Amino acid sequence: AEGDYPRLERLGLARQAVGDVGLRYLCNSWGLMRLRELDLSGNDITDDGANALLRSGLTDRVSRIELWGNPVSHAMMERVRAGHRAW
Repeated sequence: AEGDYPRLERLGLARQAVGDVGLRYLCNSWGLMRLRELDLSGNDITDDGANALLRSGLTDRVSRIELWGNPVSHAMMERVRAGHRAW
């Protein structure tokens, strides 16, 4: 997730095999300052990846996160939904 994408507001990564490692890289990216919608559905993201998402500053900016089709526990999904519109 290197690079600077100052105008990017929506990022669709559904079914791209992102996984927990890829999500951690995305969460640490500096170039997504205007990102508002993120689709991570169907990417083999587990509770570890979802926890990295919650700890990152990315969750402060993104208003819609889609996580359906990932092996994320119900409890972790509820934590994500508490602050975002997640499906």
